[in-house]
Amino acid sequence: MIFDERIIIDRRSQFQNWCESKFPSFVYSKLFDNSRNWPVSLCFAIFGFTKLIADLIQNISALSRVGSYPLSNQKIAIIFDLTRQHLPPAIPASDLEEFFFNANSDLLKSGTNSLIILNNLSEKSFQLSDRLFSYSSLNQLVLAARNGYPSKCWSLISAFYQTLTSVRMSRNFLDLSGILPDLFEMNLFLASNLNVNTSTAFVTTSSIYSFPSVFYLNKRVRFFETEMLHYSENTLPLTNKEFEEKGTPQWIFNSRVDTHKVWTNEYAKFLTSANPLLSVKVVGSMIFRPRKNSEIYKKRINQILILDVNPSTHESKNGPYTELAGKRFLDCVENVHPFLANSYSPKPIFRIKSKRRRISAHSDKYLEHKMELIQRGIVEEVPWQSNLYSLISESAVVLCSIGTAPSLIARELGIPVAMFYSGENELMNPLVDYGIPLLQDDAAVYSFLSSHLENL
Repeated sequence: MIFDERIIIDRRSQFQNWCESKFPSFVYSKLFDNSRNWPVSLCFAIFGFTKLIADLIQNISALSRVGSYPLSNQKIAIIFDLTRQHLPPAIPASDLEEFFFNANSDLLKSGTNSLIILNNLSEKSFQLSDRLFSYSSLNQLVLAARNGYPSKCWSLISAFYQTLTSVRMSRNFLDLSGILPDLFEMNLFLASNLNVNTSTAFVTTSSIYSFPSVFYLNKRVRFFETEMLHYSENTLPLTNKEFEEKGTPQWIFNSRVDTHKVWTNEYAKFLTSANPLLSVKVVGSMIFRPRKNSEIYKKRINQILILDVNPSTHESKNGPYTELAGKRFLDCVENVHPFLANSYSPKPIFRIKSKRRRISAHSDKYLEHKMELIQRGIVEEVPWQSNLYSLISESAVVLCSIGTAPSLIARELGIPVAMFYSGENELMNPLVDYGIPLLQDDAAVYSFLSSHLENL
C-alpha cells in the first residue's frame, strides 16, 4: 500500500466524534455499539463516498479560478493549517517570510526556494511576498501546477478512477471507502511533480488529531520530510481534575510526523522520555514572526506587561482558564496597581495583551471587567496581534496567565517573568517544569513586580 493504515483508525475516530456531536445520544449509542460494528463501517463508507463526490465536483467547479503555478521545478515547502492568528493581516507577510527564510531559523531545508501556505480560510490563490504563496487546498495547488484546462481535468478524472479502482478490489472495502477523499488527494498529489519538488511538509500543533492525508504516505513513495512546528508548549494538563479528565495527550505516543520542532530543551526531554521513538529538535520559540535580540529594542522604564488568556465557554470547567480564575487574575492586577503607582517614579505602566482575537466563545463578564480596567486607566490595552518579541523586550517585567507560551519568550529574551493562578481547581505537579515562578496571591505578585522596578 502507498499509505499508512493508521489513517483508517484516525479518520474513523474523527467520524465517530463528528457523529457524537450531531446525533442524539440514544442514536449514537445504538450506532456505535461494539457488538454491531458493521453499521458503523457502512455509515463511514457512505460518508467517505459522498465526500469524495462532493470534493470532485468542488474541484471541477473551481478549475476556472485555480490560476497558474509560477514555481515549476523549484524546491518548495508546504505548510498546512496555520490559524488566523498566524496569517496576514494578523502577521505581516514580510514577518512570516523572514521567520521561515532567515538564515538562522533552522526550519527550511537547504535549497528551498519558496513556501506554499495552504489556507482553507480563502478560496483564492495569491502571492503574499517574493517567496510566500497561498492556495486554498492541496488539490488546488496540484491543479494549478498543471498546464491548461484539459490537463487539469484529466488529472482529476485519472485520480478519481485510480482511487475507486484501488478500493473496489480490496477485502477491506468499507473502511477504505471511508477514506476515499484522502486516497483521492494522495493519488492526485503523487501524479504531480510536486511530490519530487517538495522538500518538507509542515503542520502545526493544530493538526495533532487530524493530519493531512499526505502525511500518511509511506516513505517509499514520498520525496519529502514531514515535520510538526509546535507553536506553543502548553498542550498539557495543568490541574489535577484536568489530568484525570484527559491524561497525558495521546498524540505523544502516536506521532504521525518524522520530526517535531519545539521551543525548549525541557519540552523535548519530556516528549522523548514519554516516547523514545519521537524525533525532536529544539529550535526556539515559534510564533511565526522573526526572532530578534532583545537589545535592539528600547526598554521602557517600569513597563509591566500583562499577558492574559481570555476564559472561553469551550474550556473545561476542570481546567485553569475558568471565568473565576480570569476574574481573580484581573482583580490581582487592579489590587496591586495603586501600591506600585504610589511607590515608584516614574509610575509603572501596566499594559495588557490578550492571547487571541475576540471570539464569541470568550467570556463576556471577563471582557467587560477588563474593559473597565482599561477605561479607568489602570491598564493600557495592546492589540492582540502585536509583536510579542518587541513588547516583551521593551518591558521591565512580565506577568502571565498560567501555562501560556509567551512566558517562555520572556525567559528566552532574559526578561523577568512569572505566572499567576488563583482559580478554583487544584494545580498538579507540572509535567514540564520550566523554572518560571508561579504566584497565587496579591502579596506575591506585588513582591515580584516591585523587585524588578526602578526608582529614578
